[in-house]
Amino acid sequence: MGAHSLSQTSKPEPIGFQDHDSFAWFTLTERFPRIIQDVLSDNDLPSLTVQRLLMMAEAPAVQTVEPLTVPMGEAVHWTTFFAEHAGKRFEEVPFFELEAYFYLALLHETGYFQTGSDPFHARKAKDLARLVAELALSPSISSHATDGGDRAARTWQAMMDALYGNAIDLSNPQQAANWNSRAELVAAPSPQDLLGILENSSRVTLVLDNAYGELWYDLQLVRTLLSCFPKLNVTLVFKAHPMFVSDATIADWSALLEFSQTSGAPSAMRETISVLRSHIEEGRLGVETWPVLNLPLFFMAAAFNWEHCANCLVILKGDANYRRAFEDRNWPATAPLAEATSIPVPTLLLRVLKSDCVVGLSAGRVEDLDSRYSDWRHNGRFSMIQYLRS
Repeated sequence: MGAHSLSQTSKPEPIGFQDHDSFAWFTLTERFPRIIQDVLSDNDLPSLTVQRLLMMAEAPAVQTVEPLTVPMGEAVHWTTFFAEHAGKRFEEVPFFELEAYFYLALLHETGYFQTGSDPFHARKAKDLARLVAELALSPSISSHATDGGDRAARTWQAMMDALYGNAIDLSNPQQAANWNSRAELVAAPSPQDLLGILENSSRVTLVLDNAYGELWYDLQLVRTLLSCFPKLNVTLVFKAHPMFVSDATIADWSALLEFSQTSGAPSAMRETISVLRSHIEEGRLGVETWPVLNLPLFFMAAAFNWEHCANCLVILKGDANYRRAFEDRNWPATAPLAEATSIPVPTLLLRVLKSDCVVGLSAGRVEDLDSRYSDWRHNGRFSMIQYLRS
């Protein structure tokens, strides 16, 4: 699927848990247990479920992968995962694949697939309440979404705001604590180059990351794109069901639309949602789910039907999508983008750095970052926009 992709034998190993000072190990031994404790405190669960989750939180590194019942449409892909990893200790499974399994196990244990009750709903609700409070204090609509003027500047500012939103991560408050301003941009096309990329696109597919707090800024980006580029159509891609705590699901989108019609919704939210509804009605804005986003698969897997995105610019938001793009491997940070992936469509990658997979930086930039922070790849202080040509 890409003439410049590296052969399988020359690729670095997937990020795993060998280094006990790594972000992956921190996730396994500290983040996973805390996420489980949050689920227990936020939900009224049967005692047997509580016991099973507490066992899962205890010494997670040596917990083992057990086959689980999964949604029918996902079964074939999980069957492959279980055939390879069933019986292994958590620490023996590649990081990305284990995270996917961890969230599947949480949904399985909490009965999500029977009840549809999102175990992370309470965390998302707090994030929505925080967003509502912020909009109440600053009711004006972002000027770049509504004003005329320089399209390059408006588009650039909307992209910067979308990155600002990506710093919100309900699965890791430690990173949020390190981030107290807009994350420093370490790689990006120029505003004029970004404008040219969009001018040459007739469709944009935005694969979302987090709900509510971040989603708000993504919706402002969409509104700006539809305003600045009258011939452009946009599709929003949501998760089919919960993952990574704060991931934006189609149910979250429906809940936001419903909330925007209530008296508790700030005027800015009601106005933006009204504009986006009008774009949906005229056919310029679409909404989809990609169930494969809930699977332990990378974007190069055959299950991702990129023909659906032919003649389209894809925007991948956030770390999980970045990791899918580059197979969450131990790439040198200077590895060329086109050699580290084979996504066959033009792609913009927008992220605040909150995990270790990084490619496409100059040697000088990496040297500078190494001199400033040993944990720059995942501490939430830095951000990037990277453009991958097909």
